[in-house]
Amino acid sequence: MSDAMEPPPAEPAELPRRWPAQVRVAFWVFLALIAARLVIVPFTFVRQWSLADGTLAADRAKYGAAAAGSADAALHGATITADVFVVALYALCVLAAFRLKRGAGWARIVLTVLGVVSIATAAFALRSPTGLAIGVASIAGTILLWLRPSNAWFREGSAARRAEARRRAEVTAAANALPHASESWPPDSSGSGS
Repeated sequence: MSDAMEPPPAEPAELPRRWPAQVRVAFWVFLALIAARLVIVPFTFVRQWSLADGTLAADRAKYGAAAAGSADAALHGATITADVFVVALYALCVLAAFRLKRGAGWARIVLTVLGVVSIATAAFALRSPTGLAIGVASIAGTILLWLRPSNAWFREGSAARRAEARRRAEVTAAANALPHASESWPPDSSGSGS
């Protein structure tokens, strides 16, 4: 009798997965890289605008003010577009860094691309200590994302997302299989059933 009254056993709570040290360090390395790049960005913007203004001043002197006017709009428009793209790219990289905690494979790809681009751009600035530091941090962060414990973490994350998608699909299928109240309401009073 007590067996019939006993509630079904509760499903065990999922234990939080602990992300490996390699991914955790890569997370902080990439956040530091993004922060360093964001500190450098305003100086880059100022330099771009100065170069654009210098080019336009030379064009005005050579071709006249009328010809330089359309070039002025085009060059500054291109500079603004590039600056907005850079800021959006860094926002995506911050999002990707935080998705590393969940084992998102796309985040690892995005940050690997950021790392490779940072390595390539740092190669041109190796004479400066900042360029050298960014290059070394980029290499370290990128390598950390592809070590064996990191690979296992991202495989687990992918498997967990697939299992969650399967579970949601089963719940949706079960909910769709139940008769809906609107199909049986109002009841047919004619007794014919159709």
